[in-house]
Amino acid sequence: MKKGFTLIELMIVIVIIGILTAIAIPNFIRLTDRARKASLIGNMHTIQVIVEDYCVQKEGKYPKHVSEIDSLLPQNIKNPFIPGGPVLQDYVDPPTTPGVVQYLYKDSAGVGDWYEISGIYKDSMPIDLTLHPGKAIF
Repeated sequence: MKKGFTLIELMIVIVIIGILTAIAIPNFIRLTDRARKASLIGNMHTIQVIVEDYCVQKEGKYPKHVSEIDSLLPQNIKNPFIPGGPVLQDYVDPPTTPGVVQYLYKDSAGVGDWYEISGIYKDSMPIDLTLHPGKAIF
């Protein structure tokens, strides 16, 4: 009596592994995309808190450029798309770097009372969330 698997048994196992792989890989890719998007939204909210804290400390004035708040960023904040890449930048149109949070300071009537925070998703497309003072717009 011979021990081992027949060619048919091996082929069936290979087909089953192929089917499981075809199902698992797309789900894994979608899951990692959702995690990166959630991380980017978390970064946006973290930066909004930093901007509002800066405003409180500066008696109602928002930062004009990200260079004013760079030192306030937590050390664990990361770009979810580019390891070691930039996390925060002044507004650029068109956006070029995925995973970056853009900050735009707007001065209406010389008061300096408005800003916009937007996140750049994969393929350099803006995320469907824009943060303003005191509100979030979807």
